[in-house]
Amino acid sequence: MEAIKNGQSGTWHLVGARGCGAEPDGEVVEGTWAQIRDRVDRDSGERCGNCNWPR
Repeated sequence: MEAIKNGQSGTWHLVGARGCGAEPDGEVVEGTWAQIRDRVDRDSGERCGNCNWPR
């Protein structure tokens, strides 16, 4: 699984089948869902509302 942070807005997007189709140009996090969730939750940015984030 992979998530990328939009450098301007600070919003995290998922890449691939769960993503919304956005192509942000910021920080990249790859790993298991747990690794990505931990990194995104610790960051001050928000999750994209259009991406299909696991529960």
